[in-house]
Amino acid sequence: MKKEIINHVSDTAYLIAFYRMLETKKKNSIVKDPLSFLLINDRAERICKKIKNKNHFDWLVPLRTNSIDFLISKYIKERNIDTVINLGAGLDTRAYRLDGLEKIKWFDIDFSNVIEYKSNLLKNVLPKCILQYIKLDLSLREERKKIISEICTQANNVLVLSEGLILYLKEIEVLFLSEDLLKHKNINYWIQDYYSKDYFKFSLISSKRSFKNSPFQFFPKNIFEFYKEIGWKNNEIFSCIKEGKNLKNQHHFQLTYMRIFIQ
Repeated sequence: MKKEIINHVSDTAYLIAFYRMLETKKKNSIVKDPLSFLLINDRAERICKKIKNKNHFDWLVPLRTNSIDFLISKYIKERNIDTVINLGAGLDTRAYRLDGLEKIKWFDIDFSNVIEYKSNLLKNVLPKCILQYIKLDLSLREERKKIISEICTQANNVLVLSEGLILYLKEIEVLFLSEDLLKHKNINYWIQDYYSKDYFKFSLISSKRSFKNSPFQFFPKNIFEFYKEIGWKNNEIFSCIKEGKNLKNQHHFQLTYMRIFIQ
């Protein structure tokens, strides 16, 4: 296998950061992430050159980033959030660039290699919140439960973020994660991205070869019923398509975002 192809799901972090950087370069960009320039290396560029459907990522990443930026900022301001748990944080820089985080305890959780890479490159950058990095393979359920429990003992109102994570998990893994989060009464909000069947169909066809070492695995028949049966209730659906009406071929990617909270 060639080195520049994605070898592990953690490699997708480079891909997302690379497209945030490209968007930041644009004159009329909807996302400004100057720190993305610090996080890009030669490997990131090699990965992106090999990925098919570059135009797809060119609009998907900025819209997803902008939409979740909006949701986080709104909920922190309106719902008195004091803690954010960022699961599968990757090379996300929100803890450094979003306003209004001064009193927020923010936890970036991801594989040790990702955390070490990001924290080293951003060690001289001052975060806008009380930031803590946590090295963890999120597939290790008992370790994950322990860490989340420790965080929740110090929190009152928690928002969980899992941008670009759920899609790579098996249904049983999503079930366990959902149940584990639901047990904590102070975890009140969970922001995650949801993709329609049309998007799944397109993605599987277009990215099968590039993502064969980090395949999409979460395909519930009805995602809303899936979470409802566990005990979560859909709070708000935020459509990226409505935010990007000027994009070509938008009808192919019925992409939405949902916030769900404990019923």
